[in-house]
Amino acid sequence: MRSPQNVGADIAAASKQIEQAKAARLAAKSEAIEIGRAHPLSRVDFESMGLTRAEARKIDEDLAMEPFAWETDPNYCVERQWAGSQRTGIVAVVPSDATAMTGMKFGVYMRAPRLKQRLNDAITYVGTDRSQRLDMVRPVLARFTLGYQGDENSRLPEHYREILRSYLDEVRGTAGWGGGADVIFLGDAIDLDVPLGFANRGGVPGVRHVGLDDLRSHGQLKGVPTAS
Repeated sequence: MRSPQNVGADIAAASKQIEQAKAARLAAKSEAIEIGRAHPLSRVDFESMGLTRAEARKIDEDLAMEPFAWETDPNYCVERQWAGSQRTGIVAVVPSDATAMTGMKFGVYMRAPRLKQRLNDAITYVGTDRSQRLDMVRPVLARFTLGYQGDENSRLPEHYREILRSYLDEVRGTAGWGGGADVIFLGDAIDLDVPLGFANRGGVPGVRHVGLDDLRSHGQLKGVPTAS
């Protein structure tokens, strides 16, 4: 049995360790926030650093209210090396509009990272609908986060720059650059044509992440579970 003196010393030592751990966690949290100011991180990214889901969500929401320096940096170019390589079979189904369809034609999809409905990093495909049918699904070849005027960024490989320039020339005036973007380059469309299955005549209202095998087995988008 430990003496009262030893117990007191143990408590003091434990208290000191707890305070040091709290200080270290606070410093790590502050560092995560600074990284989030410099790069377009998602809530999942913050969780992977060891933050709780509540902490990650709060930081993500707070940072979304701030201007990001990288968005106005014409030299900012970060490739997501794992993009499309994990073969998860996850399809990011995005809202259909003229700009999205033009992007599908050129093999590129752009989305602002600060939008609430982001595209998961693990996606293997990007798809959208035409006339209430999901018949335009293309595999992810590469994915970059680019700053201002990304089509002029020398850090982006030339062949991707050419694709991006061609797309932007087509939509210029209706969808200018306007800041940083998540830019996904796509391969040839796969063989898939299923109805949305919704009663209304509109298209996909927001971003959905679903499994390709689930889409094929269900035979329609409605009722397909969300993939994570």
